[in-house]
Amino acid sequence: MSLRASGDRVYYMGNKGLFCLDLASGKTVWQTNTVPVKTVSDEGLICWDKKRVFLVSADDGKVVWSHEPALVGLRDAFILGGSVWLGGFKPYSTGNKKYTGPVWGPYFAVERSLETGEITKEIAQENPGHHHRCYSSRATGRYILGGRRGTEFLDLQTGEVLWHSWARG
Repeated sequence: MSLRASGDRVYYMGNKGLFCLDLASGKTVWQTNTVPVKTVSDEGLICWDKKRVFLVSADDGKVVWSHEPALVGLRDAFILGGSVWLGGFKPYSTGNKKYTGPVWGPYFAVERSLETGEITKEIAQENPGHHHRCYSSRATGRYILGGRRGTEFLDLQTGEVLWHSWARG
């Protein structure tokens, strides 16, 4: 489930950590112990657990930066335009025990600097009153396409959120 590829490299999580292989030869370029990898690009690899978010260097597997996550329920990671965009949730209560918890609250997108990991922008939309659908969010250079009630388009430039309640992944 962890297999990822970017450029001339292939990455996967094994019993002894994160492995980087040369795509042409299959030889190990580097190996390191880290938490699970979520997304990769030529600029680096995003890894996280419940306590930390990491940028790991694609060149040598060393941690470039590490920060506490701004969200309790990280779900998505995208490396776009020199930034890292993380999507997920914050604590949330509906007042109804059955429908309480982060997944019932609004979806947040947090932009972090690729160089430092510092937060540079946050997009918070209104709560659609629905849990996330069973398909993963996607991203373009300008939008994160989330999958809650239907599909929401989070504009990464303006911060606006456009809803389409009937289109689904």
